[in-house]
Amino acid sequence: MTRDRLSFRVLGPIEVRRGGAVVRLSGRKVRSVLAALLLRADRVVPAEHLVAVLWGEDPPPTAMSQVHKYVSQLRARLGHDRIARRGGGYLLPLRQHESDLAEFDRLTAAARSALAAGRRAEAVRILGTALALWRGRPLADGTDELVRSEAPALEERRVDAFLRKAEAELALGRCAELVGELRTFVAEHPLSEQLRALLMLALYRSGRVAEALSTYREGRELLADELGLDPGPDLRRLHEAILTREPWLDVHDGAPEPRRAAPPTSQLPAGIADFTGRAAQLTRIGDVLTTGQGDAPPLLVVSGMPGVGKSTLAVHAARHVAEAFPDGHLYARLRDDEGGPVAPLAVLRRFLRALDVPDDAVPDDAVECGDLFRAGCAGRRLLIVLDDAVDEAQVRPLLPSHSGNATLVTSRRRLAGLEAAHHLTLDAFDADDAVVFFERAMPAGQRADRHGAIREITALCGRLPLALRIAAARFAQQTSGDLMRFTRRLAEERRRLDVLQAGDLGVRATLATGYRDLAPRERRTFALLGLVRAPDFASWVAAPLLDVDPGEAEERVERLVDAHLIAIAGWDHAGHPRYRHHPLARLYARERAEAELPAAERRSAVLRALEAWLALATEAGARLHGAARGTRFAADPHELIDAPLAWFHTERAALSAAVDHAWDEGHEGLAMSLAASIGDLLRPPRLGEGAAAVPVAVGAPSGAFDETLCHLLRDAEGHRGV
Repeated sequence: MTRDRLSFRVLGPIEVRRGGAVVRLSGRKVRSVLAALLLRADRVVPAEHLVAVLWGEDPPPTAMSQVHKYVSQLRARLGHDRIARRGGGYLLPLRQHESDLAEFDRLTAAARSALAAGRRAEAVRILGTALALWRGRPLADGTDELVRSEAPALEERRVDAFLRKAEAELALGRCAELVGELRTFVAEHPLSEQLRALLMLALYRSGRVAEALSTYREGRELLADELGLDPGPDLRRLHEAILTREPWLDVHDGAPEPRRAAPPTSQLPAGIADFTGRAAQLTRIGDVLTTGQGDAPPLLVVSGMPGVGKSTLAVHAARHVAEAFPDGHLYARLRDDEGGPVAPLAVLRRFLRALDVPDDAVPDDAVECGDLFRAGCAGRRLLIVLDDAVDEAQVRPLLPSHSGNATLVTSRRRLAGLEAAHHLTLDAFDADDAVVFFERAMPAGQRADRHGAIREITALCGRLPLALRIAAARFAQQTSGDLMRFTRRLAEERRRLDVLQAGDLGVRATLATGYRDLAPRERRTFALLGLVRAPDFASWVAAPLLDVDPGEAEERVERLVDAHLIAIAGWDHAGHPRYRHHPLARLYARERAEAELPAAERRSAVLRALEAWLALATEAGARLHGAARGTRFAADPHELIDAPLAWFHTERAALSAAVDHAWDEGHEGLAMSLAASIGDLLRPPRLGEGAAAVPVAVGAPSGAFDETLCHLLRDAEGHRGV
């Protein structure tokens, strides 16, 4: 109903209305959480981003719990179904016409279409409606960190919309009427040469030549005082044209076309000759970068685990679309040789030199450099590649703000906090591409027709491009060229990461850079999860393993997913994610656990996890037969075992691995109890499964234990009929 309809406003003070009446929101932090969700509406906003919005780089120890409290307060005001929890973040879906920002974007898109069709008067009307949605400084009553990080980008969208409107009005001959608005915008943005040029042109066409020249002098003095710079070539050209009263100034066809500077030399690194596959990803990158939507320039983040080929793909894709960006291609690697972050100021200064800004005109201040860089991108079509970004804060100052430019970012993290970004997660090769890549990476004289062995090698490498390249190089070093012998060396788990080292390339070293990026708690989580033998697992497994509550365990696992050190393997019967390690990441995690954690701590953690599997399996069996016993794990928010058979179907491989693990660790009694609980689950009320089905269902444990397990399943107490 209309009276219950919500309306969200961020283009001014943060405000919510229901049916016209203001909804009271208590405190700046609650309003700021709402604004952060609205600015990324219909996308999951990580809880860490909300913490950053509220406290910046110095959050209190209770930051996460306070965020949860503020979200609860918002739900109480807006309705409990309006904000959904998704993994490690929150989602606020918007309905049509609920948000002033979404309405502004809709109107500016419609205006662009009208301008493209030559309907200038219609575009002016639409843009006027869009600009009327602004009620003052955006996010005005939010936290300082929210305003600092988000308001400038919003203001740039407002200025861009006004520039389009002003250019269309000049083309329609509405010069005198436009002067007042232009003066207001120039006063708010005195360093904008585009706004100043339009004001000069409007004054000149209104017969106010002296004021137009005075406007230029004011701008020249301001640029010299504030930035130590002279006006740009476009503004100087307009000034000279006014002095000489060139005839083209009187033609009502909008502002003069900016004169493009000579395109900078492309900074893109060389591609590789053996680039393989990735056709779908190349198409997606090309579509995003060359088909901008909205006023914001397209931004695409390619993320994935270390060694998966993000940089190689980015460079190949950038070269593929290079012709669409005739004004140049800027490239920067955002980590130094030690793996640490490169400061945005250093990158900006490099970019400014590439854009022909003289060394003595490059500011020492990061904010001034950023302003000058964005101004230098205006009127150009530039492609910017930012490789191996550490986090969102490092990337934001390096992004252009004008349409026509495009940015491609690679990172080991998802960088979900980058506003308006498209995301592409890069996985390891599929089986066929892995074989092709390995064969191409081998020296031509050593390519053998042994596809079976090569497939096994690629599987042992987890089809990770870096591992495959190193494996091909190591094989090439063998004088015998014996693929089977090389395969046997790789098959030894304890030596595999040693084998996957060639010169300065190494899988272990590459994984170590991602590991060092983690906070200490996430490092411990990653290391201990490496001890889990299950092929895939639910987030609850981390709770007993780490001895923390399930909610915190889920948060830590999600951070590892964000860092691409574990991946989502699929979904269980209740729609909750299951996770897995990449095979080489598991080996590295196990190494870290053995190197950094005492043996007693490792044994205790594994024992807690095995006991948790036993508790859940026992409870699932009891529920299946109508005799629920209760377990502390049954209170898990995912309600894991409400459907015992479905839970068992999802967990059966993990339970089988747990039996093996318990036996190998010397916990024979625990192994027997796990086997007995499996037997209960193999005795469903309506299906008479025989004993012959047991080894298949369990997964036939390896070693001498398989025969013992069969006896246990037949003889354990409570296994009647199995």
